Amino acid sequence: MLNNILIIGCGSALGGILRFLSYEIVNIFNKNLLQNNSTLIPTLLVNVIGSFLAGILYFFIIKNFNGFSLNLKNFLLIGFLGGYTTFSAFSLDLFRLIQANQNFQALIYAILSVLISLIAIFLGFYLMKFCS
Repeated sequence: MLNNILIIGCGSALGGILRFLSYEIVNIFNKNLLQNNSTLIPTLLVNVIGSFLAGILYFFIIKNFNGFSLNLKNFLLIGFLGGYTTFSAFSLDLFRLIQANQNFQALIYAILSVLISLIAIFLGFYLMKFCS
């Protein structure tokens, strides 16, 4: 158990660092070339890249190499991609539902995930605003 926690923690730390660097690089591009200060572009880019990497890793590690190290799977899929973007985990879950032909469940999962998370953001924000 402790071994898994350390492995996932190290992957998460590296993913978080890469997310920070990705944001910085995109922000430089945004400000210098596009003259745009939007934080949506770096977030969108990180989410798309994370989801793309999740697809690649899922294909190669889980589908093709059943004997692949569980520690490496945990490091890459849970730790690194989890630290880089949790959106990749959502996308991978949704992909698995679609691959299993559970299209209705996939649709409900996607709608509920986005809507409930958005509602939770508003609730958290306004609860703190009300309490302060």
